[in-house]
Amino acid sequence: MKTNKNRVVPKLRFPEFRDGGDWSVSPLNKLGKFTGGGTPSKANSAYWQGSYPWISSSDISEESIYQINIRRFITKEAIEQSATKEVPENSILLLSRVGIGKLAISKNPVYTSQDFTSFTPKGDNLLFIAYQLKSKAYKFFDFSQGMGIQGFTKDDISNFLVFTTSLPEQQKIADCLSSLDILITAENEQLDTLKEYKAGLLQQLFPAEGKTTPTLRFTEFKDDGNWEEVKLVDVAETSIGLVTTMTTSYVEKGIPLIRNSDIKPNAIRMTKLINLSKEFADKYENKRLLKNDIVTVHTGDIGVSALVEQDLEGSLGFATLNTRVTSSSVSPEFVCWFFNSPEYKRFALSMATGDGRNNFNLRDFNKTILFIPDILEQQKVVDCLSSLDNLIQAKDEKIKTLKEHKKGLMQQLFPVTDDK
Repeated sequence: MKTNKNRVVPKLRFPEFRDGGDWSVSPLNKLGKFTGGGTPSKANSAYWQGSYPWISSSDISEESIYQINIRRFITKEAIEQSATKEVPENSILLLSRVGIGKLAISKNPVYTSQDFTSFTPKGDNLLFIAYQLKSKAYKFFDFSQGMGIQGFTKDDISNFLVFTTSLPEQQKIADCLSSLDILITAENEQLDTLKEYKAGLLQQLFPAEGKTTPTLRFTEFKDDGNWEEVKLVDVAETSIGLVTTMTTSYVEKGIPLIRNSDIKPNAIRMTKLINLSKEFADKYENKRLLKNDIVTVHTGDIGVSALVEQDLEGSLGFATLNTRVTSSSVSPEFVCWFFNSPEYKRFALSMATGDGRNNFNLRDFNKTILFIPDILEQQKVVDCLSSLDNLIQAKDEKIKTLKEHKKGLMQQLFPVTDDK
């Protein structure tokens, strides 16, 4: 493509600009200036006790161009004795090394590490340029070079082609995408609040150590007395999942294998589906899981548990701790929620063995003590936590949908070229 000769328009354009003519294309260095960065010596602690904000790659979010976590401040002497430079206000902090493609806008002057090649537009809308660069960030990897820390240089990015249109249209696009970002941020904050509330309920709806009743109890059960103390092995059958080599029995379609990494709090998320042949699974019929069995992580994030749903009935667990409730007076859902409570997490960690990697073995798992209320109160606890989980899941799905919508808009609101 030749600069200013090929002129194009985006796939999606706001009605008031459809007759506004084609967009122009220019190399980035024609639209503003670049500023490099550097890191003052960390051996000199005095350099890091100043008032000038200094940004590193870890301070920039992958999710939002607005999020900058300013944690460090340097002195004037640090600036003078290092390669870091002031990035002017209203600039784009563009990561050119560690975290290639991440970027953020800064409305105030800042200083950055050498991992940045920051850009300050001289006439175009800051957000418009930032969103466009974000939409094309995948192309920055084409510049990536080096055997160690890969990245690109100012010379590489200087000729990166950027499309521009009238300032009113730039503003419209910036307003559209920023309003969507604001909505996503608000939804994320609500999600965080729901998660915090759930964590608080898990802390209060089960008895703390040394207690026989929870801190928080539903009104209709406040006069029902203490919860009954029972041993897990007295109300359930426990077992360990497969501990044998089985890679030669992997098939495209067969019996699902649940690994410890698939188990999340009250949910089984199989990001990589592994199936075992029926012939292999039939040898371990006694280890096949049933609906409402509980699978618990035995290594890594020990104690985390999930209920086996109908679609995974008949599956096998790989080194999972399995619980099958046998008492009609005990709800499997209630036990699963208890396993995911902070109180049980502390117990599991106290039982952990191994050097470096936590391991929760079946013998210690069988030492689990439960405090059980009446079945009606168990169900009330389950309903409360499950409804909250459903809200969290719905909110999470909404955020994913909004992000996909934003991604689609960013692909359509800026012109694309045939180059890959």
